[in-house]
Amino acid sequence: MVAAPRHVYSAVIKNQTNHDLTVKATYELPKDEGVDHFEVLLPAQGLIAIPQRLVEDGSCTLTGHIVNLSVTGESLSVELKGPYNVQSPTKDHPFVICATETGLLISEGASPSE
Repeated sequence: MVAAPRHVYSAVIKNQTNHDLTVKATYELPKDEGVDHFEVLLPAQGLIAIPQRLVEDGSCTLTGHIVNLSVTGESLSVELKGPYNVQSPTKDHPFVICATETGLLISEGASPSE
C-alpha cells in the first residue's frame, strides 16, 4: 500500500516573539507549474494564515503544497523544509515561532491559539 503524501496545503503560524517577523512560504505547484511564493509580515505575538494555493486545470482545480517556510527578523532567520509532521495532506497545519538564546525556532504541531 502506498502512503498518503505528507503535504501541507495551508498553515496557521503564531509568533511568540516580541519582534515583527517576515514569513515566506514556498509552494510546489502541480502539473509542472514550478514554485510560487507567499510573503507576509507577522506582528509580534501575532497569528497569521498562510493560504492554500490553487491551480485551475481545465475543469478541475489542483492544489500546491508548502515545501519551505522561512522566517526573518532583526538579523535573525530560520528555515523549515518539508516534509512536515503530517500523515496525510493537511490544511491549516499549526506552526509556532519562538525566540531562543541563539535565534529563532519554528516548531510544528502545537496549537497556534495557545
